[in-house]
Amino acid sequence: MLLQNKHEALPLSNVHSVAVIGPAGDDAVFINGGSVSPRGIDRPGTGRDTHSPTAFIRDMGIAYRALNRKRPIMDGFAFHPYGDNSSQPPATPHAGTSIGLGDYDKLVALLGQAFDGTAQIGSTLPIVYDEYGVETQIPSQQVRLYSGREPTTTRPVDEDTQAAYYTQAIDLAFCQPNVRGIFLFHTVDESDLDRWQSGVYYANGKPKSSLPAVRLAAQFSRRGIAAQCPGLQLQVKARVDRFSTRNAQFGFRLTCDLDCTYRARLEKVATGGTTLAVRGRAVGGQPAQVVFPVRLIAPGRYRFTVSLVAPVNPGPPVVLRSAPFRLT
Repeated sequence: MLLQNKHEALPLSNVHSVAVIGPAGDDAVFINGGSVSPRGIDRPGTGRDTHSPTAFIRDMGIAYRALNRKRPIMDGFAFHPYGDNSSQPPATPHAGTSIGLGDYDKLVALLGQAFDGTAQIGSTLPIVYDEYGVETQIPSQQVRLYSGREPTTTRPVDEDTQAAYYTQAIDLAFCQPNVRGIFLFHTVDESDLDRWQSGVYYANGKPKSSLPAVRLAAQFSRRGIAAQCPGLQLQVKARVDRFSTRNAQFGFRLTCDLDCTYRARLEKVATGGTTLAVRGRAVGGQPAQVVFPVRLIAPGRYRFTVSLVAPVNPGPPVVLRSAPFRLT
């Protein structure tokens, strides 16, 4: 997609890459720029005159600085971190000008060199991996769904390997601080073997054996438990509702955005002392009923307090308190 700013356009083009231009800074729109490919030859006159991502990002910075522009051109950077072939593990680092999922530090450094010190953020620019795919071999019982010939350079893998590589890719993206998300390309295979058989469904929509593992990896990422990440500290966001304040039967409903461990208390307002307490764990995005031990409590003013922390990559605890209520 090419979004053109009606006021200014960045004069860049590339047969692999598109500069996405738009009204960056508008809170109603988030512009992902770039859509840059993972490799290129950087040699003109060959008939396939492609930029490497290293050269293209540097050229973006040079062109942007030449404009003396006072506004950014993008809110995030879109990148295609495909491996050299489908048999290459996602964490493989690349020497030279190519960039893959295992070259996050190189990508961040290039964005910093291109844009730091201008109106366009660079080193902290959010990144979206908007295409990543691993092609699978087609089993004999599904061959009739496909036509054409697989390029010898593709080196497709079995479905167990695809599941492992997609899981590793999601875990890598989860741990990379600037990365906002990763898109797997495709969901459903293309039927032409000269194209992409990287889906978790065959061309007829039947799921591959890789689907359950990939689905679980995506769920774990959304729940904040995909991987242990050095330096990452997750803070839970939560809401509590549906309070039960009937004497001897206390509780409430808790919904955390990520998986969370909780310590809930019924405490006296006057002293902050704990009257009842319960511990547990809630799955991110799923309401959990927090129920206290059944016990008759003396009259007075009370409130619920719940302390929340992420079970993986924990940040500082978050404490929520209810409005006070009276028991008579």
